[in-house]
Amino acid sequence: MIWLDTNEKMKWLIDALENNELQLVSRKLTEEDSAEIRREIAEFKAKRNKPVPTEEYVFA
Repeated sequence: MIWLDTNEKMKWLIDALENNELQLVSRKLTEEDSAEIRREIAEFKAKRNKPVPTEEYVFA
């Protein structure tokens, strides 16, 4: 078992899933299953890479 307790470990898992180096099911995936997993990974990456809003200071 691997604990996903850091961003580095989560990135490793997402990359492994995305590159078909790791599958989390005990049956052969269909093309539809693979497409769904790819969509979910893309959605996760988009959320993860979303810029964090920062405070802007205005000097007057």
